[in-house]
Amino acid sequence: MLNYLNPFMIRRGMRLKMKFWKKLALFVITIISIILACSRYYIVKSNFIHSIENSIKQNTNQHILEKYMLENEIVKKIQEGEEVTDEKIVEYLKSLYNFIENSSEIVALYSDDYKLIYSNNNTIDELDISLILDNDIDMYCFKELANKQYMLVSSNWSINNEITYIINAYDINSIYEEKDRQLRDILITDIIILLISITVISIFSIFLTKPIDSLNKITKKIALGDFKERVNIKSKDEIGDLARSFNIMADEVENKIDELNLQVKQKNDFINRFYT
Repeated sequence: MLNYLNPFMIRRGMRLKMKFWKKLALFVITIISIILACSRYYIVKSNFIHSIENSIKQNTNQHILEKYMLENEIVKKIQEGEEVTDEKIVEYLKSLYNFIENSSEIVALYSDDYKLIYSNNNTIDELDISLILDNDIDMYCFKELANKQYMLVSSNWSINNEITYIINAYDINSIYEEKDRQLRDILITDIIILLISITVISIFSIFLTKPIDSLNKITKKIALGDFKERVNIKSKDEIGDLARSFNIMADEVENKIDELNLQVKQKNDFINRFYT
């Protein structure tokens, strides 16, 4: 029975030993991965939100400035007695944007029934801009146009009880590209960190479990009948305490075995003398 159980126990002990250091390494690596993923995602998201907020402020102020300059030109022409028509507004608009540096890439005018009056970019027809045309407040939204991300800002003015909307579309695709670049760089960095972590943690786990492996080997030898084997672990931690306790237990077991052997020998000697 003893010979049958021992190989089974040895194989089982080997499986447990391998599982322990692998579990330890896997646990630490998983924690590192989660912390890295959460922290990096938070950083990228915060940077992206900060960039978007700055872009909103900058583009909104730019839109207000452009609208104010256009309104001043229209008011000036009205005061001069000139009739202001849609064609005239388009002419003023073109003239204005010829002199404005860093103006929006796309500008469009719409009538109060959302009919396009003018646009310097025909691709704006692809957008449903009805959601950002409001008579009371200036509005903005983010739309994808021609595979680029744009911030659309709209406002309006009233001439002769007719409302005209002006929409500026500002290219913010660089913000999204920067976010994607950061995510790519973080992914590459995290992979490198994880590969290094896997190597270091695996080595550390093997080193950490080496005393346990030594203890396991001595236990197997004692289980096979070699009661003089002892664990040689000098560390002053819990594993060292376990090794010293194990050696004390092994001494007690060896003493008990010696006593039993002595008793068996004395019994055999008595029987031999009795029959002789």
